[in-house]
Amino acid sequence: MKTDARVIYTKKVLREALFDSLKTESINHVRVKEICDKAGLNRATFYKHYRDCYDMIEQLQKELLDEFEQVFINNKKFGKKLSGDILTLLEKYSDLNEAAVNGKVADGLKNNMIMIARKYCIDEWRAAMPKASEEEVELLFTAVCAFLFQVAICESGMHDKEQTVNFVHLMLWECMKTYV
Repeated sequence: MKTDARVIYTKKVLREALFDSLKTESINHVRVKEICDKAGLNRATFYKHYRDCYDMIEQLQKELLDEFEQVFINNKKFGKKLSGDILTLLEKYSDLNEAAVNGKVADGLKNNMIMIARKYCIDEWRAAMPKASEEEVELLFTAVCAFLFQVAICESGMHDKEQTVNFVHLMLWECMKTYV
């Protein structure tokens, strides 16, 4: 289903206004009126799309998680393309991820993303590293996840994406070679 250009614009300016507010306060203190004033829209327009600020965040998180899972479905193996696609998606939702990392919204987003990644990667990694213990596979998975989140969210724009993808691939490959 194709979304009307006006709806796309409306949601975009509401999103920008929300995350502008989240730079200085937590979601508990952000009000619909404040978002609408910043976006230049009336509250009726906001309520056509969202119940409240929490609903807006929940919809954005669901959208991100759905797209995140689709990245894994589209990439059958963990490699450079998957790492690049993950970084691209994290950059697309950098405002949401930053708000989550900075404690401005509920922090379950990162854990949900890790659970999705685990679902698609951990068995492949176990098979690729037959000499690794369960704990070693888990530690490597945790390290790669932490690295990707750190670079994509906390250091967004500070590193070249292609170099980052190559580094993740090299780091993972070097670790995996140890256990083959």
